[in-house]
Amino acid sequence: TLNQTQSNFVSSAPKTVSMNPTKDNVVSSDVAKLTIPAGTLGKNATGTNVSIKNVTNAPKMGAFGALGNQAVEISTTDSEGKTITNLNNSVTTEITMNKTRVEALINSGISAEKLNTPVGFFNKATNTWEVVKGSTIYVTRQPTSGAAYITTTITDWTNKRTTDYANDYDYIIHYVFKPSHFTLFAPIEIQDSHAVAEFRSAAPAFGKAQTTPCRAAAPAFSSISSFFSHLFDFFRLKTGP
Repeated sequence: TLNQTQSNFVSSAPKTVSMNPTKDNVVSSDVAKLTIPAGTLGKNATGTNVSIKNVTNAPKMGAFGALGNQAVEISTTDSEGKTITNLNNSVTTEITMNKTRVEALINSGISAEKLNTPVGFFNKATNTWEVVKGSTIYVTRQPTSGAAYITTTITDWTNKRTTDYANDYDYIIHYVFKPSHFTLFAPIEIQDSHAVAEFRSAAPAFGKAQTTPCRAAAPAFSSISSFFSHLFDFFRLKTGP
């Protein structure tokens, strides 16, 4: 078991944006997009910063782990430089994976089916990953350079990735959720037998839109085949090829 705290995570230089929290704001980077309602981060008109950081070695700790060790760390500070720990409203948050990032994960041995998974958040108090309740997932694909992106389901994209969509110029997988606080977030994967039971109990429910903030919840999937893919991969890791 890895004994690694959040402070040990390797990350790229963050994208930091100064914003006026009394207005609606959208903050985007190449790995995430935040839609922040007015008043969510306080009432000071200036000096509020939002930081989005790509983390590349987030460990697998507890029942779940960051898929491919890839995660996104989101943090905010007020005009005095103090960290804003709790949000006044939930923030629509998207973790985005473009074609380059997805293919790197697949080439590392992660199956395309495992990309159909809930979002998790890193609980600093317990030093473990937990599931964000109510996360959803969809794919936008760009058939040719310069073409408009077309929205489809993760199941459709998974089934046609190597056939009908094999020559797509680009695609983006969107993981959408609404946290009530900022921390480290990632699409997650199963780690132990306790998580297998949770996956089985919630398998048919994933994809139903909810707005419940970050709380531990049983993960689930948009299809039974996705659930069994995760289950198979778990036992393969336990028993070997």
